[in-house]
Amino acid sequence: MSRLIEHDIIQNIGIGALALHEFTNRYFKEEKSLKGPSLALAMPVLPLLFHEKTLEQILKRNYKGGFFKLTTEYRGLPAGLQKRMESMAEQTFKSLNLAYQSKILTYNKELNEILPIDFKVEKQQYNQEIQSIIRGADRLGFWFATLPFEQICINLKIKF
Repeated sequence: MSRLIEHDIIQNIGIGALALHEFTNRYFKEEKSLKGPSLALAMPVLPLLFHEKTLEQILKRNYKGGFFKLTTEYRGLPAGLQKRMESMAEQTFKSLNLAYQSKILTYNKELNEILPIDFKVEKQQYNQEIQSIIRGADRLGFWFATLPFEQICINLKIKF
C-alpha cells in the first residue's frame, strides 16, 4: 500500500464512516439477539484498519478463529494500539457523526448501541486500498460480535 493509507485515508472521515458502517452491519448480522456494537467496541476499529501492517494481518485471517490467530501470531498488534485509539478518538467520532448525518448508522442512547441503517456499499467502485479497509471492517465486525467485550479488550490490550 502506498502513501494513501498512511496520510490521506487517516484524514478521510468519509472512508471512516463507510468502514464503521461495514463493521456495524456485520456485527449486527452476527449478533444472535440483533444488537449493535457499543461505542466502546467501535473505538478500536479505525485505529486497527488504518494501520497498514495490522490491516494486512487482518485480511490474512479467516472469519472463524481468525481473531485468536491474529492476536497470537501477530505480536505487533497491541503495540501502540491504545495510544492510536486515544489519538484517533476525534476522527472516530467525526466518522460516526458523518455516518449518522448520512443516515447509514443510527445510535440508540438507551441501549448504547450503534445500529446500521439498510445501505449497500458498492465495494467495486472503490480502489483496492479502500476495498481492503471495507473487507477488514467486515472481519472485525464478525470477530467482535462473536466474542465477549472483555476478551476483545484483553487480547488487544486496550482499556477504557
